[in-house]
Amino acid sequence: MIPARHCYFYGSVDKNGGLMIMGQRDVLASSLGYPEVGNNNGLTNADYQVMEIIGVSRWAADYCWDALDLYYIPDIYEEKAYSYSIAEADYSHVQGTPSQRSMFSYRMSNYYPTNQNNNGGDYLWTETDDGRTLLHITYNSGLTQAAMDRSKAITSTWYHQVWDITDPTAAQKIYSAPITIDGAVADDVQLGYGMCFRLYRDVSGDMYLISSFKDSVSVYCITESDGGYVYNKVGDTVDLNDSSNIINISSHRGGSVESNTINLLYSSSGKYMFAQITVDYGGPDPEPYLKGDLNKDDQLSASDLNLLIRIVAGALADSLPEVSDFNSDGVLSSKDVNMLKKALSGQ
Repeated sequence: MIPARHCYFYGSVDKNGGLMIMGQRDVLASSLGYPEVGNNNGLTNADYQVMEIIGVSRWAADYCWDALDLYYIPDIYEEKAYSYSIAEADYSHVQGTPSQRSMFSYRMSNYYPTNQNNNGGDYLWTETDDGRTLLHITYNSGLTQAAMDRSKAITSTWYHQVWDITDPTAAQKIYSAPITIDGAVADDVQLGYGMCFRLYRDVSGDMYLISSFKDSVSVYCITESDGGYVYNKVGDTVDLNDSSNIINISSHRGGSVESNTINLLYSSSGKYMFAQITVDYGGPDPEPYLKGDLNKDDQLSASDLNLLIRIVAGALADSLPEVSDFNSDGVLSSKDVNMLKKALSGQ
């Protein structure tokens, strides 16, 4: 059971059909002991006059989006799930007693944590040469003036984490650091505009960052170096001319032959625009990173077939018996084949 309310859940599957869900904690500020975030108590008429003079507005929210968590379900047929904290809520930059924090001076000087993965961040796994499964995560961590104007931040830094999820019951964080591009830490506040760091994995298994900077897009290959990671630019920066905002970036998943095709949705002159970027690897096309077969031995297991039948059968799944007479060599029996044909035909 998830211990607190979360929002913006995004799901992804691992190589064995397990389900990973990334969620942003979204709880009432009052339940955390910070009611000043969602109310105007303590602000006087004199405070409002000062706010008008100095050009400060009040933009409140009843909730705090302060932590990022990963929930891992290795087998969707079993009631077992494991949770891992990706970014914890740090309220050390909030000072004063509850009554003091409602005062104008404290509202202007206190900064509250925000951690998010949904708006520009991403997560995607890959396999290493030594057989480990690594989960790459990009997310934004910042401090905002939430008790006054939650859009005002003093820091909004992008991070790259890597977890070893070879054993999903005991995942381990093996890397966490700010994303550094061309020697500069990626921080929305410092650069003056919002960025985006999506991930994609090419057909050979290499990982890349798809990053947006104002009205342009660049692609960086993620490479291990001295126990950390560096980001080597691939190709030229793609200019979107008069684009005012890059809304979303995505790529094909699962190691398909189209993994090198990047899709962009952005706004330009008041219109929504769509564009595609293709990364040319050069030379012959590499072998697909993921095979079409579900098992490493290229043979379907009984559970694989049951899952496949239920996917294609949809609502008929409850009326279908379990496939039981599976040959020891992993070859489908005639009964199995007939069952699959019926499922595919909707009978």
